[in-house]
Amino acid sequence: MRYSIAALSLVSPALALPTLSLLGGGLFGGHHLLGDLLPHGHGGGSSYANAPSHNNGPESYGAGSTPVGESPSYGSGSVSNGQGSSYQGVTSGESAVSSSVVDAASASQETATDSGSGSVPYANGPASYSLISSSASVASSSTLTSIIPAATTSSNDGQSSESGQTCESPSIIGCETASDSSATEVSPDSVGIYDVVIVGGGTAGLVIANRLSENSYTTVAVIEAGDLVFDNKNVSTVDGYGLSFGTEIDWQYESTPQAYAGNKTQTLRAGKALGGTSTINGMAYLRAQEAQINSWEHLGNEGWNWKSLLPYYKRSEHFQIPTEDQCIAGASYDISVHGTTGPLKTGWNTGLLGKSVTTLVNATYASLGLPYIEEPNGGDMRGFTRYPATVDRELNVREDAGRAYYLPIQNRTNLDLYTNSFVQRITWDETSTNSTPRANGVQFTDASGKQKTISAKKEVILSAGSLRSPLILELSGIGNPAILEQHGIDVKVDLPFVGENLQDQTTGAGAYSSNTNFSGTADYVGYFNVADIFGNGTYDLNCTVRDSLLQYATSVVEASGGIIDQKVMEKLFMIHYDLIFKDQIPISEILISPGEDQMAFSYWGLLPFSRGSVHIQSNDSTIPAAINPNYFQLDYDLKQQIGTAKAVRKLAGSEALCDIVTGELSPGLQSVPLNASDEVWAKAVKEGYRSNYHYIATAAMMAQDLGGVVNTDLLVYGVDNVRVVDASVIPFQVCGHLTATIYAIAEKAADAIKSRYY
Repeated sequence: MRYSIAALSLVSPALALPTLSLLGGGLFGGHHLLGDLLPHGHGGGSSYANAPSHNNGPESYGAGSTPVGESPSYGSGSVSNGQGSSYQGVTSGESAVSSSVVDAASASQETATDSGSGSVPYANGPASYSLISSSASVASSSTLTSIIPAATTSSNDGQSSESGQTCESPSIIGCETASDSSATEVSPDSVGIYDVVIVGGGTAGLVIANRLSENSYTTVAVIEAGDLVFDNKNVSTVDGYGLSFGTEIDWQYESTPQAYAGNKTQTLRAGKALGGTSTINGMAYLRAQEAQINSWEHLGNEGWNWKSLLPYYKRSEHFQIPTEDQCIAGASYDISVHGTTGPLKTGWNTGLLGKSVTTLVNATYASLGLPYIEEPNGGDMRGFTRYPATVDRELNVREDAGRAYYLPIQNRTNLDLYTNSFVQRITWDETSTNSTPRANGVQFTDASGKQKTISAKKEVILSAGSLRSPLILELSGIGNPAILEQHGIDVKVDLPFVGENLQDQTTGAGAYSSNTNFSGTADYVGYFNVADIFGNGTYDLNCTVRDSLLQYATSVVEASGGIIDQKVMEKLFMIHYDLIFKDQIPISEILISPGEDQMAFSYWGLLPFSRGSVHIQSNDSTIPAAINPNYFQLDYDLKQQIGTAKAVRKLAGSEALCDIVTGELSPGLQSVPLNASDEVWAKAVKEGYRSNYHYIATAAMMAQDLGGVVNTDLLVYGVDNVRVVDASVIPFQVCGHLTATIYAIAEKAADAIKSRYY
């Protein structure tokens, strides 16, 4: 378990809540650290204190793509940093001077200069740029670009190099004729023209950026709200879960008062840094149950099933085979379901609790009839195991999306990163004769409040996360007309399901005093199905839920203002019901964390029926959204949570722990006696829960008539070239943690984007 006891006392003063939670999607907002215009130069390093001084060399990629299930070797091949690009700048009234390209190792110690000479440590981009400042003497055309990329060709090593010739392959992304490129018009506040603009450098966004920029003709810009955090110990520390909460890299969203849970608001955490929420989550690498991924096809998503997604799980992964000591401590695996050459390192860290503790914990889970599972990532999750994490075992640091997907390819000259940049909305090509709206870029502001634009010739991809991507769509005119018109936004596409279907899980905890101190990583997890939790009461619960589906659907329809059709909601809930009661996939997750003088249990219901929403409250992008998860809206969710809480108490009182556990700290026998009614349990659950930070489905991948926002290629319905690639497209909650599935979805999406253009 990776957490700080002091940071996580969320249920009672005596309880530290060590829940693992993940969420995909990097979010955005802010300023450039080098002036107002320059992106991070991936070959030139960085001038600020928390940037890495890495000289990993780019990759051994050529211009082509990598076959499914394989990944390029990150260690082979090199090119001098910044090769193939430089900036010529006019600043503070000085004349233009060519900036020298500097090595990343030394450039990280330097800062930018505005004297018109000296090295600019951001000396690369999709091509060579000519930078014109506002103080320079320029033509008075309102369509003059501030930064204009020159034509590029590819050298033998796959890197872009300056060339006066036009491209020989106009069909490839970023490979357009000179006349086509020169026809692109952008406003004077534009920072550049790219083939693809990605909003959000998080878990999904960096996968897309990495894979699309494998082709040296494809120019890619990533706009990220946060900063680089490679040197942030709160991020890199493998046992530091919770240390980043409440800091500058946590968005700290607030929910609306929760009507079904004591009318309290909840803090909703999400990562605000390069790498998104993969920088602050619990690092668990746990995928999903095969049946629930297969259920996506029942929603109109042909080609989205376990068999088709498994190669993308594997493509993303660099599984580190456990050492002999780790195997003795309980690490187990089936190598056939893991990838070994992908960017993302997974495995177990070096500080595992030992064999004796594992034996104790395993006996505790087994006391409730739970079986042992050797491999939780093979599609069958019911049982208990030691789960792998996203960790670089050699360096003993967190493996987040920035470290896995950006750092090894930071020197690519066709990839630019804009940090601390707050995206407001998508911009549209108003000159297009196509009846389908076409995006031509995004509008954003820097930290000083200056408004900028960035142009996209091919696509705009939203990877801003479940609580942000739908807001950008609404601010851009895509969504429910009633909401858009209320805030004075012109309707570009009538798509009422944007921001609807929000699903999240609720986390609780039990804490028990113990007479034994344990020190080490506790990565023990148990996945329980409905029969494991409810035993002889399963049949009655089955009948009750089946008979309640119409009522559930009616409640959700009414809460949405009638946007969703009742028959459609019933169909969706029937699929949900079948997964729970027919397929009997896990409905509860319980983590056991032996610590110092305490035995902690974290738990949550995996498959809530409740549906909420996230919507704008203004046409001002800086105004907080209305985020309403509707926790415990439907009674099954509360029963699921109560049943799981009771299971925790049974585990703590098992024979395996009877000589160790000395008392219950939370919820406590005074609050919840041994013979407590469900009403008493319900009160305790509602008082002590928090969000699990697993937000999904606000831009769901489903048939449009079922409430979908994106199609099977993750293209937004009714728009030619805008995609959403993050957790918001996942239609139902998954049994595992979101990060692994987000990586796989993004890998699959990258192939879909490539297939459209070459």
